[in-house]
Amino acid sequence: MNDAELYELSDDELIAYIVKARAAGRSSAAELGVRILAFKQERQVTGFMFNQLGSKGPEVVEQVAARTIADAIAAAASFEGESIEEFRGFLFRIAHRRRVDYLRKNRVDEVPLVNEHDEDAREREFAGGGDPLEAVDRASVFNQAFEELGKDSHKLVVLLTVFHDLPAKETAEQVNRQFAADSDDPMTEQNVNKINSRFRKRLDELLDD
Repeated sequence: MNDAELYELSDDELIAYIVKARAAGRSSAAELGVRILAFKQERQVTGFMFNQLGSKGPEVVEQVAARTIADAIAAAASFEGESIEEFRGFLFRIAHRRRVDYLRKNRVDEVPLVNEHDEDAREREFAGGGDPLEAVDRASVFNQAFEELGKDSHKLVVLLTVFHDLPAKETAEQVNRQFAADSDDPMTEQNVNKINSRFRKRLDELLDD
């Protein structure tokens, strides 16, 4: 199968392909399947990073998520699992190490991380509890509600109030400075409160679905 055909397979079908190729001694084909499977997890990894590093801004989230996928692709030969659950464990261990690396250095390191099987003591210091896939689900809901805001000025309101805990007055001032040249309708404290109220209401609706 070529790359395009593999990309059209479901995650479970890709895992089955990888396992079969590995058993047949076709290591290159198995590694290609792992690389494609890693690439297809971009949305989930970005959601996980948004949940973990959202306060650092969307650029950091995207960069750390991209490095996670690149590391997983580079480490394709080391994946020996036979189920999608094992692959997600493999992928999110890399994601966790990337998150820890960013928090230690306060920058996105372009150097591939060593593919270690066990977390060291320093990684455990930063380790968060809970199921990472639950974090992805919550982040996906947040992302949907966030995108539905539409206007960039409204998105900035949510980022400033939710992640930076700014009061409505300061949020309005920062939004007006940011969009001064683009808007004839300045942001007010009342606008900030209304935007946040609508956003939280929409979040509740999505979480209840």
